[in-house]
Amino acid sequence: MNESIFRQKSLDRISSPEEIDNYIRVTRPSLWLALGVIILLLAALILWSVTARIEATMVVDGQTVTEQIAPVSFLIG
Repeated sequence: MNESIFRQKSLDRISSPEEIDNYIRVTRPSLWLALGVIILLLAALILWSVTARIEATMVVDGQTVTEQIAPVSFLIG
């Protein structure tokens, strides 16, 4: 049971000293760009949820009451 976790073809490819500088590209630049966009959108959403205000208008006992609430006010208290 002399099984290696590496394929022999891969080992042969990197075994020569001339190819020691070659690297395996794990991710493509497009994936990094997508990750950056997602992180930017999440940061914008968090910033909006902390700083934005939403107006809520309701009628109480015949009077119109307008109240400003924060999107995360239920978390803050």
